[in-house]
Amino acid sequence: MRGLGWIAGALALLAVAAAAEPPAVGTERRAGMHRAGEIMHALRDDILAGRAVAPLGADAQRVADWAGRLTALFPPGGEPDGGNALGTVWSDRAAFEAKARELDQQARRLVAAAQADDQAGFADAYRAAAEACGQCHRLFRRH
Repeated sequence: MRGLGWIAGALALLAVAAAAEPPAVGTERRAGMHRAGEIMHALRDDILAGRAVAPLGADAQRVADWAGRLTALFPPGGEPDGGNALGTVWSDRAAFEAKARELDQQARRLVAAAQADDQAGFADAYRAAAEACGQCHRLFRRH
């Protein structure tokens, strides 16, 4: 009987380990957040300097690509992994996904404005994308 208890415990631990997100997802998530932040800061500096926006399209596309993958990097059933993500990412999944969609939409506006070489539209889309980032971080990120 004692051997069966040990086996049941081991199986339970294996089930928990299998359900947890792979460590690589957390690593990719943190690196991506860092890179997206760097790009957004560089875009802000370009806007403030009055630079043409058409050449910024590749960086805008990187932000849009990141935004489109965001929810996949916080898979359902995951949990905080020592990074800055709060448990509310998973416990209030609908709100998290809504914020991620908002960022995705605004980042795509940023790309479209760059492609159109629309400086005012690019600045407006940047502000909206930055606000979407900030709203999500206020709700779902440890400070």
